[in-house]
Amino acid sequence: LSGGTIGHKMNNIAVKREIDQSRNISFINALIRFAFKSFLGIISLLTVTGNVKRKAIHDMVVGSVVVYARKV
Repeated sequence: LSGGTIGHKMNNIAVKREIDQSRNISFINALIRFAFKSFLGIISLLTVTGNVKRKAIHDMVVGSVVVYARKV
């Protein structure tokens, strides 16, 4: 709902839709992203280095991207 976790907020990053980065991903997509991230663990994060767009598997599955959040 807020574009990320408490850790995301502390690091000034947010999870957005790849197609429209002004919008957060849906709650359902956030749950799916979390499930893939939890199930695959470090394997998912390691895929970031082998990807031109630097996206993890869990981001590719739901069409999300992690971006720097705007400072308010």
